[in-house]
Amino acid sequence: MGFTIITRRFKSRSGEIDLVALDGEILVLVEVKQSLASGAEARIDEGKIERLRLAADEYMLQYPGPYAECRFDVVTVCAGEFHHYRDALPWA
Repeated sequence: MGFTIITRRFKSRSGEIDLVALDGEILVLVEVKQSLASGAEARIDEGKIERLRLAADEYMLQYPGPYAECRFDVVTVCAGEFHHYRDALPWA
């Protein structure tokens, strides 16, 4: 997709971010969900979103690069098919 992968599986006290990438100057925090049946994205509940936000805050404190903006994307993998949802999760 043309992203530059910065790190995989960033772990913090609050949670884990599956992929951290750059899309141009935009920091992209990616949650990857795999499922044997459709609906993998439904497994991202409010608790998971909050842990992602906290982990993102910790990431940006450790690596405060000059990002134009930040967003959360979701990638689902089901039966060998990949789906990419840009700006899929609320930031605040």
